[in-house]
Amino acid sequence: MMWNILRRVSFRRSASKWVQLSQCYDEIPPKVQLMMRESGRQSVIRCGVLKRANGHQSLPTFLGALLADVYASDQTWLAVLLNRQVTRASSPLLIKFGEQFDTQQDGNYTRFAVPSPFLKDCNVEFLEITFLDSKQGEDECHFYIDLSDGSTKRLYRWPTVTVNDTTSSDPLPLSNQVNSSMAAEGILKFIRDKSSVSSYLQAMDRSNMSSFADRLKHKIHDRKKIFSDLGMATLKNLMDSDESLIENHISESQKQEMIRQVEGWRRQAHEELQSEVLPLLQKFLKSHLSIWRIYSYSEDKFNLRLKELVDEPLRDLKMVNLLYSLRGKLQLEGSVNSPLHNAHLFEKEVTLAHRDLNKVIYQNFFKLQLPLIVCSTMGYVSEQFSLYSMGALASLGIVLGLQRVISSWELASKKIVDNIYDAIRTYIEYESNFMIQQCNEKFAEDETKHKHKQEILNSLLQDLRK
Repeated sequence: MMWNILRRVSFRRSASKWVQLSQCYDEIPPKVQLMMRESGRQSVIRCGVLKRANGHQSLPTFLGALLADVYASDQTWLAVLLNRQVTRASSPLLIKFGEQFDTQQDGNYTRFAVPSPFLKDCNVEFLEITFLDSKQGEDECHFYIDLSDGSTKRLYRWPTVTVNDTTSSDPLPLSNQVNSSMAAEGILKFIRDKSSVSSYLQAMDRSNMSSFADRLKHKIHDRKKIFSDLGMATLKNLMDSDESLIENHISESQKQEMIRQVEGWRRQAHEELQSEVLPLLQKFLKSHLSIWRIYSYSEDKFNLRLKELVDEPLRDLKMVNLLYSLRGKLQLEGSVNSPLHNAHLFEKEVTLAHRDLNKVIYQNFFKLQLPLIVCSTMGYVSEQFSLYSMGALASLGIVLGLQRVISSWELASKKIVDNIYDAIRTYIEYESNFMIQQCNEKFAEDETKHKHKQEILNSLLQDLRK
């Protein structure tokens, strides 16, 4: 009693670990669902029978000879099975126990309910495997009997009993050799004539079907071994096919390489800022906002020149194009919020400076230049001062005004360049730090997932080896 309780507790723990393993994947891996279910003697074991891809079809006679009850009053199911014509369009056959023979057809299988003592005593069902593909893990088979003679290619390696179903009438010395046709003939003859018991027993013995059936019963009754073999095969297939487990040892080098690429982008971006962006800004300010153009440019013309700067040279910088590539490798979502793409930044900085400079021009004109020009004009008109002295006074006002404007513009230009430079420099540092942080978090998350998954796999392997 105590042993049964401990066994149930042990199974619940193991099943819980299989559930945890399934949660590590977006799609549950093949056969994991079977390992999550109850594995006691009351559970039904499903055996998949791999038939030959072409040529001699031995599956009906093999299952018929294995499951036949020669003393049953109703042998309808055996006749239907042995005469079953398998075509490409027919669905796979699923044979399970039923008190009375019944057949049903659904989208997945042709279902036979068969009153076979073998099925009832062993609590087993047989599924015909017509072909193997990526959905093999969904057929819910705990192990397989392979009649394919190697003609069927398996995607995964599952617990398999290989059987050579031959038509040879010679004695079969090997335990995996059977002659299901010979056994089926002996069974049918005995069903028709009970006096042929000797030939029936001889046929079952020479065909190796009796010996094979006994070994198969012993295997099916050992539920613990079935689930242990299936669990080991499931974990091995998983470890062989899970790229996250295979490639984890290089994840650290991948992270370091990605960080090196980000650091390289940072250096290149700063170099481009110094060698491309600053000279471009300075050239624009010198060409389109020289002291003479300040007086001649209208607001619309100034904005047009500013738009040309933002839309053309600053749009094609390497730092932005390479940033998109790096963000793609890191699979970062969201747009690149670069000040190089933010026309408002340039418009705000340059336009405000342009407007402030216009104020300086008007203030100088009305407060300095115009009063001196008026004074010099009146001094000359009143004939109290000479034309030369009044002309010098007027020129002094104009020169002083221009010097103030030039000085103001030099300060404003430097402020423009400094502000834009700081904005781009800050952006470069932010993006590089952000990408390195995301890179560390991404690989840390992958490492945590891998460690958790590996711990579950190791724990399950230990449980299965006990």
